[in-house]
Amino acid sequence: MHYEILLVDDEKSVTKALNRLLRHEFSVVHQAQSAAEALTILANNTIDMVIADYYMPEVNGADLLSEIHIRYPDVLNLMLSGQADMQGFSKALNDGSISKFICKPWNNEQLKSFILEAIKEFESQKIQDTLTKLPTLKMFTEQIKHLGLSEFNGACVALLNINDFSTINEKHGLQVGNKLLKELAKRINIIFPDNLIARVKDDLFAVVLQDEANVSKDTHTLLRIISTSITVDSFEVQISGSVGITTIDDWKINQTENLARNLHQMNTLSTDNQRVIFCDSDKHDNWFKSAILISELQHAIKTNELSLYYQPQVDLSSLRVTGCEALLRWFHPQKGLLTPDEFIPYIERYNMGDSLLEMILDQTFQFMSTETDIFTHIRMSINLFASQLGNPKLTTLILDKLKVYQISPQSLELEITETSLIKNFQETRDQLTTLRNAGIKIAIDDFGTGYASYEYLCELPVDVVKIDGCFIKGMYHSLERSTALTNIIATATTLSLEIVAECVESEKQAKSLTEMGCNRLQGYFFSKPLSGEDFINFTLLYNTVDIKLRHKKNLYDR
Repeated sequence: MHYEILLVDDEKSVTKALNRLLRHEFSVVHQAQSAAEALTILANNTIDMVIADYYMPEVNGADLLSEIHIRYPDVLNLMLSGQADMQGFSKALNDGSISKFICKPWNNEQLKSFILEAIKEFESQKIQDTLTKLPTLKMFTEQIKHLGLSEFNGACVALLNINDFSTINEKHGLQVGNKLLKELAKRINIIFPDNLIARVKDDLFAVVLQDEANVSKDTHTLLRIISTSITVDSFEVQISGSVGITTIDDWKINQTENLARNLHQMNTLSTDNQRVIFCDSDKHDNWFKSAILISELQHAIKTNELSLYYQPQVDLSSLRVTGCEALLRWFHPQKGLLTPDEFIPYIERYNMGDSLLEMILDQTFQFMSTETDIFTHIRMSINLFASQLGNPKLTTLILDKLKVYQISPQSLELEITETSLIKNFQETRDQLTTLRNAGIKIAIDDFGTGYASYEYLCELPVDVVKIDGCFIKGMYHSLERSTALTNIIATATTLSLEIVAECVESEKQAKSLTEMGCNRLQGYFFSKPLSGEDFINFTLLYNTVDIKLRHKKNLYDR
């Protein structure tokens, strides 16, 4: 046990006997033959427990333990004596100076059992670990409850476990082991100064990770902390360990039971190649799936694993492809193709949009710059993330990228959703005005589903309205949707705005929408989203083949 203890008895034979009995149970055992000597040792060492005799010259054990309790309230005090002044002893017991009384003579096994039980009871009530000065398990769980943390706000707890710590103690000694734990606690505090941290058991530390989006990064940081050697007393101690990710709810009830189960899983499942363990992943399936997906998404963005597909937009009046929308696709190594609905919300929620948008602009503009003949008459539409609107860096990024790739601003259309405009309306309006003045077209996506659709058309610098697919799908089956669709098109026409209808899936829809005044049509009736090469081939084919022949022959797989 990583406890530093002090034995106090004026009879040296007693302290020696106790030392022989306890030296293999505790990291360091000090001996003193008087109260004065005991206080000196306490002043110069980190003592966890004092076992003192009652009858000693000058200052008796009860008075000594009372003084220790005042100076060092986190020290466990035990009285060991064959007889005692019950009045003095009772006073010390009542004011908390003494935790337990042990009678002489003793049975070795019973004494060890008694001391260990006293320590267990004492530790369960402590709020600060004596060695590392970190919160104990008791305090840690109280802090979690007080802060109202839950898996719904993305919080989890990472457990750090040092591999084969008992071997380190055997090889280097328990004092070195204690110093190593103190240094490790210092490291964690330096790297995670704003996180809840605790020493919950021997060589096991816990860290609350409050940001679901950073679980992967923080976990690997913790692995580095317990994979870097620690210098103790001028020599290096090599360490390694594993990290267990546990849900915050495991720390609210049955903490001891949950902790034992999670630690068992870490010891059982961790290997040299798998040092991060998601504990009880079946029990908390949704949370862990979400956390893992976020980690994988961050990696995919960093390593350019996301790709762009392009869905054509067709003008039936001219029988030509006149636009396209760049759409993100993620081919997950295990799950296959993931739809944007499965990962775009995480990009918005955890502000991954900045780095991702730069990748989208680079890929799209590179594609356009290599196919200048095609994009001379085709406008590229790119979706902006709601989290970026109002940020002045966005304007600079887009305009700079246009210059780098020598793309005409008139070839670019930026799509924003109605709901994304609500938070920073004034800043967004100013930003869109700057972009529009540069020649870029501005489109409102999913029009008709927001809170103030028509107000936006009047107040924002808008060129294009993209009608939400729900109105297209319901145009023949719902009077409400059909009426709304007619009103949207009429309003946009009155304001001289371009109209794009998405989710067009039949020839009947295509003809009706064209007759109603839609300029561009987008949907699986014409084509699914295509890779860059397939989009070029589709466009060349579509813009040169008669439309009636094209639809009859199904010249392109949609």
